[in-house]
Amino acid sequence: MSSVNKLFLKVSLVLLTMAPALSVAQQRSDRDGDVRRLERSVSDLQRDVDRLNRRLSRVEQYLENGNGVPGPSPAVVYSCMVVDSGHTKTFLGVGSSQLDAEFQAKSECGNTVNAVYCTSGKIKCDNNLDMDRRARGAVCLVTDSGHNRQFRGEGATLIAAEANAKIACQKSVNAVYCGNASARCELMY
Repeated sequence: MSSVNKLFLKVSLVLLTMAPALSVAQQRSDRDGDVRRLERSVSDLQRDVDRLNRRLSRVEQYLENGNGVPGPSPAVVYSCMVVDSGHTKTFLGVGSSQLDAEFQAKSECGNTVNAVYCTSGKIKCDNNLDMDRRARGAVCLVTDSGHNRQFRGEGATLIAAEANAKIACQKSVNAVYCGNASARCELMY
């Protein structure tokens, strides 16, 4: 036998004797990785259970204070008001998103007066999430600048109430006296 063959046999024999040991080490490494993953999962579950316990404690405390079961959160209502730049007429748009409410207000404006006046007009928007949760809505008073008469408007938001007061004003007197009038508003409880 040549020396190369003898060397090959020795290396092969050494590798065969070490293979089971390397295999055990690899299995141990895989097992360690599995254990780490499981420990991480248990830690995440413990955090979630702790969070749920804190929430449950707050609800129990709320109920013990005689507050009853809290109702569902109100639906979000967005309101946008456009005052056209030509006739100072006020238009209100209401929707489930600000973009939808703005579109409604500008569409109503464009259908009533020339749309050119609506794009450069003033637009104001808000939503009922900005208000106090206990409020049922808002009420506004507008005094027209020509006849000094007062007009009242209600709405789900402050902007909606202001727009409704200005719309009531412009139905009674010329819109020029109403569009730029300032409104006094309060939340209704």
